[in-house]
Amino acid sequence: METNNNNRTFNLGYFLKLRHIRKAYELLIKQIEDNHPLYNNLDFRIYRQEITELKELQCEEFYNKYIKNDCFYYYQSDFFLINYVGVQGAYKIRKYQFLSPKLLLVYYAIGIYIRETLNRYHHEIKKIFK
Repeated sequence: METNNNNRTFNLGYFLKLRHIRKAYELLIKQIEDNHPLYNNLDFRIYRQEITELKELQCEEFYNKYIKNDCFYYYQSDFFLINYVGVQGAYKIRKYQFLSPKLLLVYYAIGIYIRETLNRYHHEIKKIFK
């Protein structure tokens, strides 16, 4: 089968770069180590138990293995989501979702990419209106 070199594959690795993973990693570690009440929930208690594994994570290796070639879909034991229900207040039940630490890292990296993109366009739009 002949491939056309003009066609690009737009997978997650096309958009996310190693710097996004590094920033996301720094954010996640900072949140886990923070004892602010905002991070005193079930998810972060579980992440704190996994802190040793997370601190040993090598961002470049993580990026090359999973993100660069869009392979994290094949590692369901590392990238998973668990739905659970928790009680909120006296009469409320709320649905929650627990992201595995590595999936949360990808989630944060995507957020950082989107923020960078929006900041770039915002700056360009401001220049146009001047």
